[in-house]
Amino acid sequence: TLIQLAERELEPPHDWRSLARLNGIRQPGAIPVGQIILVPAAWRKPYLMKATVVSVEGPVKSGSSDLKAGASLSENDSIQTGANAVVVVKLPDGTLVRIPPASQVRIDRLRGYHGSDAINARINLDQGGVEVQSESSRLGRSPVTGREVQIITPKATASVRGTSFRIGSKADGAQAEVLDGAVQWSARSEGRTLNGGLGAVVDAQGRLGKSESLLPKPAA
Repeated sequence: TLIQLAERELEPPHDWRSLARLNGIRQPGAIPVGQIILVPAAWRKPYLMKATVVSVEGPVKSGSSDLKAGASLSENDSIQTGANAVVVVKLPDGTLVRIPPASQVRIDRLRGYHGSDAINARINLDQGGVEVQSESSRLGRSPVTGREVQIITPKATASVRGTSFRIGSKADGAQAEVLDGAVQWSARSEGRTLNGGLGAVVDAQGRLGKSESLLPKPAA
């Protein structure tokens, strides 16, 4: 029945009534044999996904274990880089996350959606920094339509899609630097879109500073 299908496949607030309206079904308990039921990908329940460690330089740990290239990472896994260590992690949609020395990161959410290439990724940055480069940004393609990747620091949140950017977190605040695309940079009650070539800091009180142009790339 439509009710059983909705309970198995849909994420609240969507339910069998949503499917009935979308598909013009008046009797949810009696679906005609052979009828095609349209289920938007954005309505479906997510499933857990894994990230992959691409490269490791220096001492890097996940919890109490040494992290090696080729390892898989799931929701709630943590990453701690040593004073001279760097690790690169690849998300299921091809996004690369570079974690520099002396950083502490946790994968808070990493899920996919049936029928869609988009992922729902949320990464907590407790200390240090991350540099994120989406596959679409690297290849010059349009970003995949869907949910955003979020980087959350104690002071601010960056919500992004199809972007190359850096986020840093310290005890006295956080900073965002957008290399390509755009980032929604939010702190407490204030938010702003940062386009490529701009950066902004958030102070220890959670106040968002003005947008500043990034320094130009060094001449080749």
